[in-house]
Amino acid sequence: MYNSFTVKVLFKLWYKLERFYETSLLRKITDNIIKTIIFLYNNSFIGCFIKSEKSLIASSFIFKIYCRLNDLIMTFSNYCRKIFNSYKKHSLIYRFLMRLSDNKFMIKKVLKNSLIVSIVIDVFTIDEETGGEQ
Repeated sequence: MYNSFTVKVLFKLWYKLERFYETSLLRKITDNIIKTIIFLYNNSFIGCFIKSEKSLIASSFIFKIYCRLNDLIMTFSNYCRKIFNSYKKHSLIYRFLMRLSDNKFMIKKVLKNSLIVSIVIDVFTIDEETGGEQ
């Protein structure tokens, strides 16, 4: 097939057309148009948005507000937890329950089974295992 006359002529024709195109005015015009489109795309909001590695949700303004609010709630809950832990040693109910049983796991089980304590635990303890943030 490569020895055919038609293929040789087509290759020579293609080679000459390619050389003429490299130095032609059409090539210069199309290159300038392509460079302009690439420049406009790279500096546009849509181009930066498409190329960014963040997802649509992570780059939205509402999500940023949500993250800041969540961080504020978490810092407040951590502060409250520190305060509650410091007063836990002086609590009469806690000392009474500790004297009732030497087994701390039983007390934790009793506390976790009460409705109010379970609601407080669900509200104030969010960790990575349950899908929250640190």
